[in-house]
Amino acid sequence: MGSSEEKLLEIISSVQVSRTLVHSLVYLLEHKYGFKIGYRDCKWRLTATGLYCNEVEQAIRKLEKLGFIQIGSEGMIKPCNGREPPSLEKEEAYHILKEAANLYILSRSVEILNR
Repeated sequence: MGSSEEKLLEIISSVQVSRTLVHSLVYLLEHKYGFKIGYRDCKWRLTATGLYCNEVEQAIRKLEKLGFIQIGSEGMIKPCNGREPPSLEKEEAYHILKEAANLYILSRSVEILNR
């Protein structure tokens, strides 16, 4: 497991989140707050449910395959370390998804205008 996956596992272990929210959290942490997780240069895209990066999704699948996390039927991710991380309230999760989408749209707009 590489350092990017280890950092992703650390995020997942701190709060119970969905797959969709993991992508948005990673995007915000790297693009707004400057954390170096290892997915900044991903080809990010906006989907109907939030931001998506293929490399983040592959890392989630790898962590699941290695037995570090479990993914529930509703897409909620839990670490397999025996501890139950706290869950986010729906309003908090929505705020993170909205903030990540807004930041992505703003950065893409600036990119287009600078061409």
